Amino acid sequence: ATVTVTTTVGVTYYVQIHRNGGNDLASMTGNICIYETPSTAINDDCANAISLPCGTLDMQGYTVSSVSQVHGTGCTMGQYGAWYTFVGDGNNNVVFATPVGGIYDIEMAVASGSCGSLTNVSCQDAGLAGQGEGVSFVTTLGVTYYVYISHWSSASTETGFFTVSRAC
Repeated sequence: ATVTVTTTVGVTYYVQIHRNGGNDLASMTGNICIYETPSTAINDDCANAISLPCGTLDMQGYTVSSVSQVHGTGCTMGQYGAWYTFVGDGNNNVVFATPVGGIYDIEMAVASGSCGSLTNVSCQDAGLAGQGEGVSFVTTLGVTYYVYISHWSSASTETGFFTVSRAC
């Protein structure tokens, strides 16, 4: 479940989690994630893509507060997304994104070229809600790549939090 609460500085808040129905005495496991909702998404435009260097592990990302746009990646996916970029090194690269909080259903697009003139490399939407998306491909030395992450549905305004990693 996701709950959005407007907080006040200096006030202590408590979170209570309980089982609803079934075996109320059974133990539960899981994670609680608390995030400050950003006022604006800095990388919701291709021109403001964040660098994704080799060895990046679980970089925090979000599409919350992003602006709807036509992304031009060649993939059918959401219009509220986040952009990342890197230059190909001629080797195999793996890019992986994982939703945080277990409910956001992401899709990942990889394209090459320049903003406004992108060529599709890959569309990844194999996972369901809460599951990650990844792609492994051999890059071309010196070519600029863009990674776009958003909700899988092109009709959705849903946004969320995720981590993104890149191995080379």
